[in-house]
Amino acid sequence: MKRVIITRKIQIVVNEDNKEIRKTHYETLHYWNFTLTRCANLIATHQFVIENIKDLMYLVDEVKVKAADIKKDPEGILNTSRMNTTYRLLSKKHLEDVPSTFLTTLNSWVCKNFSEEKQDYYTGKRSLRNYRKNVPMPFQKKSLNYFQWNEKLNQFTFTLAKIPFKTYLGQDRSGNRQIIDRVLSGEYKLSDSSLKYDDRKNKWYLLLTVSFDSMIYDGSGGDKICNAWLGFEIPIISKAEKRETEIGSKEEFLHRRLQIQAKLRRLQVAIRYNDGGSGRKRKLQAIERFHEKEKHYVKTKMHLYSKKLVDFAIDSKCGKIILNNYKEVAEDTKKEDNQGKLLLRNWSYYGLSDMINYKANKYNIEVEVL
Repeated sequence: MKRVIITRKIQIVVNEDNKEIRKTHYETLHYWNFTLTRCANLIATHQFVIENIKDLMYLVDEVKVKAADIKKDPEGILNTSRMNTTYRLLSKKHLEDVPSTFLTTLNSWVCKNFSEEKQDYYTGKRSLRNYRKNVPMPFQKKSLNYFQWNEKLNQFTFTLAKIPFKTYLGQDRSGNRQIIDRVLSGEYKLSDSSLKYDDRKNKWYLLLTVSFDSMIYDGSGGDKICNAWLGFEIPIISKAEKRETEIGSKEEFLHRRLQIQAKLRRLQVAIRYNDGGSGRKRKLQAIERFHEKEKHYVKTKMHLYSKKLVDFAIDSKCGKIILNNYKEVAEDTKKEDNQGKLLLRNWSYYGLSDMINYKANKYNIEVEVL
């Protein structure tokens, strides 16, 4: 069976009754987050310089410069490995400020990103990655201590870097409690995870990463192919041999979204009559409530459509899903005319393939994009 890795976003809060101590813990988390953002950019910059040190020949004369460990290469100028160079730099500057579990994992994560993307830097496909504020705070799995279900709080509790946390699962429609229970029972294996701060909502999240064998249905044994076509009238048309189904419709998708857009426009007109006295924030608080509603609605629909497609492939015993015209449809949404802008705003096909891949991967079903 194929090993599957998934990440679940779980809201967490500091588990401390004393207000002063709780406030101190949050201040510490924000400081770590700020420091790690600077560290991530520092790592990327140093890795880029080391990679291109051979081009800085104006610094020396008649000396061969090679970014390699001198222990392994006589022409090398480093006294340690490439990855360890940036970790030693971080340790010297920030080890007293930030726990080593964050520095170690962040260094590995950024170095891995750089290694995977460096070829694109030279071909002009992308520029050097810039890590903005509130970068995820990765940590080693062994740093997650005392993970257990608390009957009194009716939530999971754990300790990370000597700070106590508790989860907030809410209605738990994603089945996060079941996943954590399986981690605690040993059925799922915990991997390196991270913390993430959402400054818009002022909330902290645990990005819990776990791995497990593919689900009961193993698509690798199926020789059937599920063909899918994307469109603007019908989001997805799927066909497997003699079976065919339509997923979603234009009216069903657009109706609610256009309602949200119309409501937002009405609010924008009406806010001029709102009471003042507390500045811009109070005037615009109604608008802020709608800021993410349209985006959330589209994401929810894309999740629904992708799930129905994968379920159809499973019912048809298919081992592969082919998105036949995905690139063509995605490119059509880039048109500069009014129709193209409307399509881009109202259909959002760009994230659909990732959602299909994510869900199909759990059942070991291959996805091909044409």
